[in-house]
Amino acid sequence: MAKLKNYVVSLDDVSTVEELKAALRERRLVGVTQLTLNGRNWGDAVAHSLARSPHMATVRVLDLSENQLTDEAVIALAQSPHLSQLRTLRLQRNQIGDAGLIALAQSPYLSNLNELELYQNAIGAAGAQALSHSTSLTQLTKLRLYRNQLGAAGGAALVEGQALVNLQLLDIDHNDLGDAGISALAAAQHLTQLTSLNLSNNNIGPAGVKALAEDEQLGNVTQLDLSDNDVGFAGAKALAESPYLRSIVTLNLASTNIDAAGISALANSPVLANTERLDLRSNAIGDAGLSALAQSSHVTNLKALLLNDNAIGDAGVQALTTSTSLGNLAVLYLADNAIGDAGATSLANTTNLGQLQELDLWGNQLTRSSQEAFSQSPTLNNLVLLDLGISDDEDEDDIF
Repeated sequence: MAKLKNYVVSLDDVSTVEELKAALRERRLVGVTQLTLNGRNWGDAVAHSLARSPHMATVRVLDLSENQLTDEAVIALAQSPHLSQLRTLRLQRNQIGDAGLIALAQSPYLSNLNELELYQNAIGAAGAQALSHSTSLTQLTKLRLYRNQLGAAGGAALVEGQALVNLQLLDIDHNDLGDAGISALAAAQHLTQLTSLNLSNNNIGPAGVKALAEDEQLGNVTQLDLSDNDVGFAGAKALAESPYLRSIVTLNLASTNIDAAGISALANSPVLANTERLDLRSNAIGDAGLSALAQSSHVTNLKALLLNDNAIGDAGVQALTTSTSLGNLAVLYLADNAIGDAGATSLANTTNLGQLQELDLWGNQLTRSSQEAFSQSPTLNNLVLLDLGISDDEDEDDIF
């Protein structure tokens, strides 16, 4: 078959399923390659209408998110021979359960599917198990199942079979996997293509983090999100000692109960050697933790450092401004700390952070003295966004 040109249709003038049926009869969808019908809340009827239409034969991307679809709608789609060219299927924010995912996994028509989005549904272990053993969905490279009902059993079921061998992106945050589910995930041997892994808010503790850190198959991961889990010092130490997690470009450890000792362990580890974005918001690293990070020889590639709500004061900021390792920082967030005018002035006068473009100091203990220091800064010439949070001055934001 000749390569099709992109033909994208959203049917903004169609407001009911009856009007959609009319559009199908009028051949408005002939040759369409991307069809977006998200947020219509049309119910199962929309899926049944599309599944019956031969005009779907050229569709590569189908978006039916936020349509109140149930398992019956997904079963109809899975049984349609007209959807055999689908590459991307977006079914997020519906009412789909295990039966729907089982139907997709068993469909003989979806073998070309590369991207499947099913987040914010009601899928549990049975659906995950069917997906893992699918003989059709073996070309999936992106899978988003966050905010479902997997639990520890679902985490284990997802890697029970070998269907996800080509997966590059896996997003399963907010699924209450726990250490048991994460350990099962880490024990799999076929996820070697993964480059992006989101495990945020999954009730993971140090044991689960340790299992990940010791998982050789995660050596290609460049994006790792462990935010809103109880990583703690033990988990941070396990990450720091990992011989495999050396390719991470984006690391999210926000709200993970990491203190100064935990960040010190990471700062002294080559795990951060390739990291460009480090999110440590809402922890307790304090001045000592920021000092350790600033003195590290492994953070020279950092471009974005997010440190909001970390009990950081002037001493920590002064350590940061004298660092010779953080010269590539373009984004620095220090909101909701305990920084005063002395710390802000040291930032304004530093010669080591000349690449900064965004600086957030909102929610600290700053006065007009800090504003004046930044207005006269001799080195921060690249700043395009500066938030000092000085509420009694309408012009304190974005003064550059």
